Amino acid sequence: MFLDTYKEDNQGQIILAIEPVSLTHLVEEKEKVKEKVASDSDSSPQTLSEESANKTDTKVHDYYRPERPVSVNLGNLATLSFDSFGRDPARDIVCVTPVRTVVRREQEITIIRKIRKVEEIDASPACPVNTTQVSQVQQGGELTVKADYFVNPSDAPGDLPRITNDQGKKIRVEVTAFGQWNYGKEEGILESVTGKGNLNLKKKEDAENDMLFKGIAPAALVAFTIQGNEYQCKAYGDKQTFELNPGETVYFINNDQPGFYQDNSASLTVKWMWSFV
Repeated sequence: MFLDTYKEDNQGQIILAIEPVSLTHLVEEKEKVKEKVASDSDSSPQTLSEESANKTDTKVHDYYRPERPVSVNLGNLATLSFDSFGRDPARDIVCVTPVRTVVRREQEITIIRKIRKVEEIDASPACPVNTTQVSQVQQGGELTVKADYFVNPSDAPGDLPRITNDQGKKIRVEVTAFGQWNYGKEEGILESVTGKGNLNLKKKEDAENDMLFKGIAPAALVAFTIQGNEYQCKAYGDKQTFELNPGETVYFINNDQPGFYQDNSASLTVKWMWSFV
């Protein structure tokens, strides 16, 4: 039986017939086949034309000509069933075949559309076109933060390196600092340190309470925002993670005493990456 869930676009018809075949006839035909195989194995090879001539003389198909044909067309497919044909358990042969159409045609079209959408890949190795990339690093950059960069109140933020969120939605920024610097030329503070800062002098500077960002080690790399005349620390150290709202800017600086940046030396390389929150 030919099955399809969407019949309006099918064409043509198939004529099916079931004819009774006696068990005696099946046994006789089986014996004839055995004799034919034995005869062919004993005889010399035949040419293609000789084999064709023998097959034509057999005329087996004449015996199986339908006696009671059943016409199958588009008009009676809905009423066609196994009861349309005579059946006999003693001689019937049941064949099982896969059905091509398992889902409705509308579902097939939906699947095809989904596949085609996935194939529409953007030029960048990101997500397909018309989709939003979520929680995956998309872009980054590199900044050089010099130890003698400072915040001039009359010209804030001056030349300070910065990152601005221009994506229109909140982002998460990951920062890693490389290199060493110091926060002065005097004995003790001349020591070169990483972006973590001079931890050996933190207690001393906390007691003097004169660092730009109090409570943070001197010479630490600080990421901060400017709100009017106030500087608000976002993060500090050689590894930082913070979030920026749309339009928000973060600046980077060496944590030192205001007015004493000119004697600092060296710089840090800041590599950063961002992703949508």
